Amino acid sequence: VASEFGVVAAAAVYLFLGLRAVSVILYVRCRLRLTRGIATSRWPPLLAHALGLLVMLLLASLRLQSWLAVAAFAILLARALHGLAPAREPMPPRKIGFQELGFGLATTLLVALGVRFSL
Repeated sequence: VASEFGVVAAAAVYLFLGLRAVSVILYVRCRLRLTRGIATSRWPPLLAHALGLLVMLLLASLRLQSWLAVAAFAILLARALHGLAPAREPMPPRKIGFQELGFGLATTLLVALGVRFSL
């Protein structure tokens, strides 16, 4: 990415990936604990997702990140709100893992399309 789009664009993509990784790790850990009946706070993963969305909004408004990255983080935040809701559907750990693979592929694809086509 750096050779074709510049260092700033590459840094914005890596920032997205870093924020996504942290928020997803916090989400999955919390979701697994809740699945196992272990009391845990839902706030750290939700705050990490909200912070990621705000950072992507700021970068997109400065034209340093694509608006598709904002959409990707909005989708991840919606997933976290739904997945950590008190009335969430019980889900086995394997299904949570596969679900996260799907969300990971979708968000990475959105960011790649946004960078490639300047969306």
